[in-house]
Amino acid sequence: MTSSEILLEILKKQDIKHFLYLPCDRVKSFLFFLENQRENLPFSLISLTREEEGIGISFGLNLGKEKNVLFIQSSGFGNIIGALITLTKTYNFPLPILVSLRGLYKEKIYPQILMGKALLDILKALKIDHVFIENKKDLEKIEKLIESSYKERKIKVALILPSVFEGENYKNSIFEKDRCFEKEILYKKKVCTPDMTRYEFFKEFLGILKSYKEKRKIKKLLSSYKNFVFFVNIGFPSREFYYAQKEIKTSFPSFYMLGSLGLVSSIAFGFSITHLGKQYKVISLDGDGSLLMNTGTLATINAFGKENLSIYCIDNGSWGSTGDQEIYTFDKVDLELVAKGVGFKYTSFINYKKDLYLLFEEKNLLNKSFNHILVKPGNEKVPTIEKSPSEIIKDFYDALLVV
Repeated sequence: MTSSEILLEILKKQDIKHFLYLPCDRVKSFLFFLENQRENLPFSLISLTREEEGIGISFGLNLGKEKNVLFIQSSGFGNIIGALITLTKTYNFPLPILVSLRGLYKEKIYPQILMGKALLDILKALKIDHVFIENKKDLEKIEKLIESSYKERKIKVALILPSVFEGENYKNSIFEKDRCFEKEILYKKKVCTPDMTRYEFFKEFLGILKSYKEKRKIKKLLSSYKNFVFFVNIGFPSREFYYAQKEIKTSFPSFYMLGSLGLVSSIAFGFSITHLGKQYKVISLDGDGSLLMNTGTLATINAFGKENLSIYCIDNGSWGSTGDQEIYTFDKVDLELVAKGVGFKYTSFINYKKDLYLLFEEKNLLNKSFNHILVKPGNEKVPTIEKSPSEIIKDFYDALLVV
């Protein structure tokens, strides 16, 4: 068996449901090997736009109780350090990472040599267990690594040298594909100063949902789903939504972010494609600053997301949780147009309270949609969420009635 065939068998044996990856020239044969049989694989292949996005998606998949593996190049490991600490480690979640290790074997590019050597110190500083995979026989270590990652609920890293796949050659099907598509965007939009704050939007929105629930309209709205599930952006958005639920007296299942700015929609997407997540209408309560940091995830979500996921981009034109510093969305960047550009078919724009009905239109509620909600800058004076990471996870599952 080739190294690619052995590694595929390991992934199957470990019951991996999703394989998240960014490419690397030194292991391209393995990735082509997977791509050429995409339709027959027992797991989904999700190509990423950046490494940190993969941390968010992996977290959401694990929240939905589906095993996954992240595959990245060593030069990109530095891009995930913050998310590993403030998301994966914070919530004590597992994450097996397969790293194509550049810099140590037949390497001619000097920055790759520097990063390859630095990575060993980074892993030591982060107290992350790692193993070296130098040849075909070493691949069996990956099976034990994945198993221990999930058993111990820890981040584990396999450092795979280019020698492992050296000499393998699989066809790249891109050279046999035609590249023809047509896109027409008819779009005109007028943005005016909004008439509600983010907290007021949360209360108005939750109030409508509560009313619908009491009138049993919610069953009609969500005929295919058990309930709404919310994933809420870091900082004041999470705090405000948490206390808005208390004030309106609703108890929708909600995951509140404590760190890793920019990843809330990636997390929501990961959860939404699991068997558990598909039973719910999943809403990501994202922010304009957050999405500017991780715009590429919109492309990933449009490519792989299902109709049970909607993104609510709550746009206050500022960095709301750090002092309301103005950002490009205030009068230059239109994130709804960006969403249309990456392929979202269904979008809406909420400029005023009177526009909230658009969120409940069938095309936006029952499809994968991007909803641009304009709010005033500023934060509600609410306390922090006095819950530990483990309590946030427990509350989330309790609300889903999941053991």
